[in-house]
Amino acid sequence: MSDTPDPPAALPPFEEVYVSNCDAIYAFCFSQLRDPVAAEDCGADVFVRAFQAYERKGPEPAKVRAWLYGIARNTIADHGRATARLRRLAVRLAGNRGTDLDVEEFAARNSDLLRAQQGLALMKPRERTLIGLRVAAGLPYAEIAEITGVTAHAAEVATHRALDKLRSMLEAQSA
Repeated sequence: MSDTPDPPAALPPFEEVYVSNCDAIYAFCFSQLRDPVAAEDCGADVFVRAFQAYERKGPEPAKVRAWLYGIARNTIADHGRATARLRRLAVRLAGNRGTDLDVEEFAARNSDLLRAQQGLALMKPRERTLIGLRVAAGLPYAEIAEITGVTAHAAEVATHRALDKLRSMLEAQSA
């Protein structure tokens, strides 16, 4: 038995980190910016910043994804607070529709997306971020907590409240 601590887990190659996270980072960027070009630019900036800091910062292998989302949040903020942040969510949601939709169903889904975008535009930036991380990026509450700097329970409660607020707004629009 040795008293020396176990060596830290080795970081995965950056290429592996990029390949396994690029689509989700793009979806998150798009959910916040609502502009595919801006989302692509921000996504690229996220990975440039991550690559530059990867060896130096050496995030724990189990926390690499949360570290990337932290960089993504900062990159989006740097991109410009006045930029509309909602197009990314629309892309993620629109990506879930099947190709076999008839015209009426396609129009109804697009109408629903537009209503959701309009509702999100009225929400606070923190609420939009929580919804984007949960719905567009599909992150579990533990990772949302790590990214936003709160407990997992607080992230879950805040996200549920934001979603309930959006749901109420959409129901009020329908009435």
